[in-house]
Amino acid sequence: MKKYLLFSPTVWRLFGMAILLISGSSMAFAQANEPYIYGEIGGGDGSHGLFQMTLNTVLSKNNIMCSKNNIISISYSYASRRSPIPSDFYPGPAGFPDQTLSVFALSYGKVFFSKTPCVRFILKGGLCAGVAATPDFEYNTNYKPWVFSFSSNYDFSFQRKFVPGLVFNPAIEFPVGRAFGFSIGPYVNVNAVSSVLAVETSMMFGKIRGRKDGNH
Repeated sequence: MKKYLLFSPTVWRLFGMAILLISGSSMAFAQANEPYIYGEIGGGDGSHGLFQMTLNTVLSKNNIMCSKNNIISISYSYASRRSPIPSDFYPGPAGFPDQTLSVFALSYGKVFFSKTPCVRFILKGGLCAGVAATPDFEYNTNYKPWVFSFSSNYDFSFQRKFVPGLVFNPAIEFPVGRAFGFSIGPYVNVNAVSSVLAVETSMMFGKIRGRKDGNH
């Protein structure tokens, strides 16, 4: 049976640890550098269907680690598409199996502020790693094509493989308020098993901007 990695408790525990890690790192600079810390939840479509959660930190002043207006992001993404299948595959009521990609990413980039505080541009990319799950098909010798059946003519199990890669996720952000906004942009994940190209829209929430962002 297909197992969705998105709903695995391990995924949520790891993402929670990532949030604590980046939050702790950000708070270390909070008093001196006034970082903006905000989350994003969104999805998109393209070569794969996409779901993504992201935690961002934008530093508003220079420090020994980062330059002014740089952005650091930790994200979890889940992408899926219909898997390649045998030419004589009959899906049965269960439908067609998907190939899935479940990855965490660490990204770094730059925020370009416009003259209005409600529009800014993000250019960022980084490294990612996770698990790709691909169906492995085996013909069902008990299948009878002349008899209605609730089974497919192929059995399959999922082969899981660790996959490192590169991620590129620029965006146009619209922080319509100091604590809420939305964004849109391309999502690119390049890896050896199932590369992803999609357009993503997200909702932003948290400490998104200050009062004078348009003057940066």
